[in-house]
Amino acid sequence: LFIISKFNNLGATKNTIDLLNFIDLNKFDIKIIFIDYEILFIKQSNIYKLLKHRNISFVIINKILPSTSRVYFKINKIITNKLEIFIAKLKLYNFLKNFEPSYIYCNRPLYKKKYLLKYFSLNKIIFHFSLVPSIIKKFSKNDVEMINISKKLLVNNHENANLYKQKGILQNKISVFPLAVDIKKIDQNFSTPNQQIIDIKNKNKFIIASIGPVSLRKGTDIFIKLANICHHDHEFKNFHFLWIGFEKDEDKILLNNKLSKNLTLSSHTQDIYSFIKYIDCLII
Repeated sequence: LFIISKFNNLGATKNTIDLLNFIDLNKFDIKIIFIDYEILFIKQSNIYKLLKHRNISFVIINKILPSTSRVYFKINKIITNKLEIFIAKLKLYNFLKNFEPSYIYCNRPLYKKKYLLKYFSLNKIIFHFSLVPSIIKKFSKNDVEMINISKKLLVNNHENANLYKQKGILQNKISVFPLAVDIKKIDQNFSTPNQQIIDIKNKNKFIIASIGPVSLRKGTDIFIKLANICHHDHEFKNFHFLWIGFEKDEDKILLNNKLSKNLTLSSHTQDIYSFIKYIDCLII
């Protein structure tokens, strides 16, 4: 059983779905629980098509209206915020009926969603987090206690592992297992280059990129400052900075920072490989 925080096209979800490529579906019966969703027209997304193609059953708990308009999306949020536990009970009863998972992979802390624990044992859960340090530092005591009862916590790097230890998570629960893009997809050249990156490459630029929604959490403000520093230093005139991701700018970063000419903002893409094969340096 996979428990995924949100049905969207962002890194944590994509990397979790990529793990399915390494599982023999003839040996394992897989089901996926998405707690929430963030995109419209779900049935047109690559993830939806992949799951249907591989005949993998899934459910989105906090979805009771069609994902075909922003109006429905907002109404859906209002309703599910108040009735989430009731909706989950209705959806999961049939979805998990006669299904006893041997292993549960979860990419988010579950204390605030502990209603899920009535359907399976906590000691079967393997947590795998790709959280930034600022979020790890805010872990509650309840989150820590829950993880210490679970089977395992997989983390992105040794620095984050140390932060989890400082929060009180037992060392024998933690293993470093980075989430990453599928290197085989890059090497096999499945994607054609995105037009934006072609335009930059045609100018013989060295491309430094970062991926994620524009936010303080992702460090977009620091990325912009780095681009500004290089823009005013002749030694780095050949550098071009590319930010790939949603531009909601809820932290008003784009509003409060001057954007230099050596910086390009690219909207979110469902095919990150159309960019990443042609990037010279990826900052994560």
